[in-house]
Amino acid sequence: MRKLFLAFFAAILLVASCSQPATSEEFIPAPGPYVFTLDLSDSLASYDVAIFTRIDSREEAMAETSQLPINAVWTAPDHSMPENIFGNQYFTYTEKFYLPLEASRSSFFSRQVWHKYRKGLRPGIYGDWQLTLSIPDTVQIRGFRGLGVELIRIED
Repeated sequence: MRKLFLAFFAAILLVASCSQPATSEEFIPAPGPYVFTLDLSDSLASYDVAIFTRIDSREEAMAETSQLPINAVWTAPDHSMPENIFGNQYFTYTEKFYLPLEASRSSFFSRQVWHKYRKGLRPGIYGDWQLTLSIPDTVQIRGFRGLGVELIRIED
């Protein structure tokens, strides 16, 4: 009986060790393009998505900008739309948001920004989504180092 219990316990540990990591992140240095693939395939989980960046510039230059405008394009997994109806078109969602730069960790020469962009996200279509972030050409921030995305999977 004891051997059976130990074998059962070992099997549970083995299955638990094979699960996906709860958090993943990727950073793309400036000037981009900022294209991220987000694994939203777990239908039993919800997701938080955070955007982060780093700006290395003197404090006076950073004080000029309190928020960074970002355009986001979400593209659904390619298997989500039947080819016989829509051809090779992809389902996309586009939005503009502002990354607040004020509430960040900063020093005299550097500012690190981390902002929760989406909380409790449950996609209508599960799979690998593509998130493309862009900053308008008219926005110039001295010392801008790039953009990153952190994906946090929350077991429900």
